[in-house]
Amino acid sequence: MVFGVLFLLLSTGLPGLLGEVRPLADGLPRTVWAPSWEADPIKLLSIGPFIPLHDSHELRLRFPFVVTAVAVTDHKNPGQFGIQGHYWPGLLKTGDRALNEVRQALEEDWDLLALNEVPGWPSYPEDIRTRIIDEIVTGKSLATVLTDGLKAELEQRVQLRSVELPVRFAQDSVKEAPALYRAGKGHVLHLPADRSGVNHHFVSSSPNLRDFDYSIGRAGWYLRQVARPGSEPAIAALALKGSELTVETTGVSALDGGRLHVVVRRRDSHEFFECRPQLTHRNGKISVKWQVLPAGEYHAEVRIVDRMGSTADWDGVRFSVPRSRLLTSVTIEPKTIRAGDRVRCRLKVEDPADETGLYVRWLDRWERLLLEKRVESFTSDIELIAPSTSLSVLNHVRVTLLSKDGPESEAVGTVLMPENVRPAGDFYVLYWRTGGAGHGFLQNDAVRRIGAADAFSNVDVGVGSALGAAEAHL
Repeated sequence: MVFGVLFLLLSTGLPGLLGEVRPLADGLPRTVWAPSWEADPIKLLSIGPFIPLHDSHELRLRFPFVVTAVAVTDHKNPGQFGIQGHYWPGLLKTGDRALNEVRQALEEDWDLLALNEVPGWPSYPEDIRTRIIDEIVTGKSLATVLTDGLKAELEQRVQLRSVELPVRFAQDSVKEAPALYRAGKGHVLHLPADRSGVNHHFVSSSPNLRDFDYSIGRAGWYLRQVARPGSEPAIAALALKGSELTVETTGVSALDGGRLHVVVRRRDSHEFFECRPQLTHRNGKISVKWQVLPAGEYHAEVRIVDRMGSTADWDGVRFSVPRSRLLTSVTIEPKTIRAGDRVRCRLKVEDPADETGLYVRWLDRWERLLLEKRVESFTSDIELIAPSTSLSVLNHVRVTLLSKDGPESEAVGTVLMPENVRPAGDFYVLYWRTGGAGHGFLQNDAVRRIGAADAFSNVDVGVGSALGAAEAHL
């Protein structure tokens, strides 16, 4: 069934809109999946290694979660309690202190426990295991990977009954489907992890921040389902064919007068596109068509908001746009410039047509738009003036090939502005080694922007780590 009255709102990133790409205090943008929902905020208690606990911080920035995080181990000794090694002194703790912090946190008021599978269920003392199981069977919720005896210990107390769970956010990097169980009066969510080394995350470890946003939208949806198992989904299914997305809705009467938000994002940048779709209703389904997009990888974010402005449901779907005409490269000369210099961009295109135009943008390291230029007819040689507003050493010129049907293809060239380097004394050769995952970019940027350092290290710094530190600085 379709809503009694349903409006289409295409999010454009303006303040206050669902799905806005919100640059927060630490600089990098994040998709805000659900700034509010009808019920009270969910009190989330996260326990595990301190690096995956950053996922809880990212959830808090995108959903109404009130988070308490207890770090009990680190990557150097994943099977033991306590944090050792090259850390800031405030992070160090003994095994006894870590376990006492867990006991104290379990005494507090919480709705949902997100329990990482590291250091492993059998490693916890019996009193903590018993307390967690008591809380679950009497009505609270648990999200974890059911391994190492946890499922067997639960089944000794209560029968685990499977609960039907819709499939959301198809094609996420975590391939195994989640599963929901009733355990006494509580619920348990088997939420498979993205296994990045010894750090097992509920969200993607892809270096692509769009993948990270997509994955965290998925994790937030399933975590709300286990914490609020009575919530009736408003989205029944998504189906994508070409540039047409079909949204099948449920007959939730409370959503009459709600709004549908659709945003399409590139997966290889922070950009997003304002869609101008045609909207039709037929047999309880909503059809949304958008403009032609450049060839590449995308995902669509779909949200339904009720008449009170609360987020009722959300989902996502990934898709690819095949190439027709191909812009193969952008070569920039000279490679090293200063503000105000003339820059020459040479384009290489397969089979350009006479009606092909160009859209050129200059972005800094943090994807801020500093200059844009439209060219009505195709030319393989473009001249730009380097903007004075760039604060980055690394700058990107992004060129989109346009035809009468819309964007066709895109390519990026890189240019250096060395004078934007900060004084040498302002750079700390320290690096938080989180690998190439989106988590690492967010953490590095947070540390850099609060002025603590460009980045910092919890391990011995190697060549790759030094390169990462330099890139974070630039």
